Amino acid sequence: MREIERAIGDDDLQAYIDDCLDPARLPEIEAHLAAHPEVTRRVDAYRRQRHDLRQAFAEAMPPRPDADQALLRRVDAYLRGKHQRRLLAAVAMIAVVIGAGLGGGSGWLLRGVTDLRQAAHEVAANEVAGLSGIAALADEAGAAHVVFSADRKRPVEMDAAHQADLTRWLSNRLAHPVAPVDLAAAGFRFMGGRLVATAHGPAALFMYDDDKGTRLSLLIRPMAKTDMEAPLEAVKAHGVDGYAWAQHGIGFSLVGAADDSRLQQLATEAQRQSTGI
Repeated sequence: MREIERAIGDDDLQAYIDDCLDPARLPEIEAHLAAHPEVTRRVDAYRRQRHDLRQAFAEAMPPRPDADQALLRRVDAYLRGKHQRRLLAAVAMIAVVIGAGLGGGSGWLLRGVTDLRQAAHEVAANEVAGLSGIAALADEAGAAHVVFSADRKRPVEMDAAHQADLTRWLSNRLAHPVAPVDLAAAGFRFMGGRLVATAHGPAALFMYDDDKGTRLSLLIRPMAKTDMEAPLEAVKAHGVDGYAWAQHGIGFSLVGAADDSRLQQLATEAQRQSTGI
């Protein structure tokens, strides 16, 4: 009886790219790539992205060979086996590692972080080209929430006491008025916010806490001309549930660990308040 051909998924392709594929499956993968040129192009793009990101870290390092190699090994270990769509989050977290492990006050580090941000933007823009509209917005909101909501010491860059300054700063960076919504009546206090980088440009991230262990993140950014309006819809990305919508060219995605019915009510209220933004 002929053996049923196994489906080839992203994990198989990632293992092939990382040179850790079971040798017995190599002919199968290569035959699949030969029969699917579009998959071959995607694999080639993944390899270029991985090389470019590693090179960006290498160029950002100071003249300390031992530290260079040690950190680059950590970068490789972190990237190995990860889905490429998470590269932007990987860059953010590894940049924190650089600052914590090698000192954050020197000129080379500031230059390096700037270079890494640019490299991360370019890498992520290429990869997220397959995501657009609400799907891309939800993916960015989920990634940002996973990275920042777990931080118990500094989840936001400017706290609620500086809301006016925060709102003015983020509105300037997005070239559009943005402001946090008020979810206090629903039991979530406004914590503050920060500017985050996405593959589609800068975004505002506002965070909320119910003081019972649940945090919510509201990501706001301008949308492409083809995605100016979108109704409220349930989304899920990076293991985080949420709701997303777009109005007047601005996209919103509220995500968090609240149960779905409560999350929908919160998103509906956030949408109501954001109508005038």
